Amino acid sequence: MKFLILSDIHGAWKAANYTIKLALKKHPDINIIFQLGDLGEFWPSGKRGYSRWNPETNLPIYFIDGNHDNADILFEYNKHPHAPNLIYQPRGSLLEIDGFRLLFVGGASSIDKDY
Repeated sequence: MKFLILSDIHGAWKAANYTIKLALKKHPDINIIFQLGDLGEFWPSGKRGYSRWNPETNLPIYFIDGNHDNADILFEYNKHPHAPNLIYQPRGSLLEIDGFRLLFVGGASSIDKDY
């Protein structure tokens, strides 16, 4: 198993897709992607970022919320996924892949979420 780890995309979908394409070009044997927090603008007052990102890959992308994501909105995400390969892993969830058990834990509270 070979994986790519991303973090803190903050809704920069073009840059995220570019990074994924570049990584897959250099390492075509990558078969899973983990995005570790701050995926998009998930605060109720903002746009729901995940609905604007269409990952340009069919690889599974597992992501967890960061301190700039709204966990309540993300909890609803898996009920109506926009991209079937973009899979939300709630805090405290376990994922088993190729005999490995992965625990997803969240980040700190956001000190600047009101801005």
